Amino acid sequence: MRVTTPFCKAAVTHALAGITVLLENDDRIGATERTMRQVDADPNPIVRFSRWQELNREYAELRTAAASGKAAVRRLKAEAAGAPGDDQREALRALANALDGALARQNKIGDVVGRLAQYIDNHPPADEASGERAQFERIIAPPGPRAEFTLRTAGTVFVGEPLATVAKRDADEVVDRKDEVARDENDAAARIDPAFNGC
Repeated sequence: MRVTTPFCKAAVTHALAGITVLLENDDRIGATERTMRQVDADPNPIVRFSRWQELNREYAELRTAAASGKAAVRRLKAEAAGAPGDDQREALRALANALDGALARQNKIGDVVGRLAQYIDNHPPADEASGERAQFERIIAPPGPRAEFTLRTAGTVFVGEPLATVAKRDADEVVDRKDEVARDENDAAARIDPAFNGC
């Protein structure tokens, strides 16, 4: 894209920064999903610990990058206020909002990854038998408090639920959310030409 004014140059710079973060996070999310599916694949506790550390690293990178992208989108929104025409101003705001929505959805994927890392951190390894035993004890337990706890970002999770089950459920949620991110990214892509038409 050839820019002709300082305004256009600044707007394009901020938009490209947000778009770059989105695309890099797409790659991160794909790698993170694979890690989530393999986190319990090896019985060796050293390998599991290594994968847990990898999840924590991927979570931090995803959230940090998303924050950087949101800052670029805020700058794009601020820059849009100085657009020479009303049509371009609205088109730039629409582009910024679409980018912001995709980044917010990527942040939610980060929450899912963080939730799994927190689950691993707070639970000793549980196999299928211990999970079935916990379910059985829950059924035969008298009315009253049950063996469950609540994570801040998660719903209720029963103690003794096998890591493989939790990891698969969270990885499946990441896949569902990736589809939502892709829709927002497609919406943003459709708004690029109208936003920079006057440049």
